[in-house]
Amino acid sequence: MGKRKAFTPSKKGDPYTIIMPPANVTGNLHLGHALTFTLQDVLVRFHRMLGRSVLWQPGTDHAGIATQMVVERELQKENKKRQDMGREAF
Repeated sequence: MGKRKAFTPSKKGDPYTIIMPPANVTGNLHLGHALTFTLQDVLVRFHRMLGRSVLWQPGTDHAGIATQMVVERELQKENKKRQDMGREAF
């Protein structure tokens, strides 16, 4: 990328932003992920071609429940439960 700054907004034109959620904690990539990122890429490029100041921002965690399930499964292997640990320790 170097000098192109492909992910830097141009600061010209109306702003346009898409949040790019991180990968799922389960590590499984599926067609939904591929489709989502493809559509986001198309939208970002389209709005950039229109002269908008585009930001495609890596962002927020969207997999809180899946994360909790993975952690709880790991705890089960040690015969532990989140309820016995308390919120902070968990």
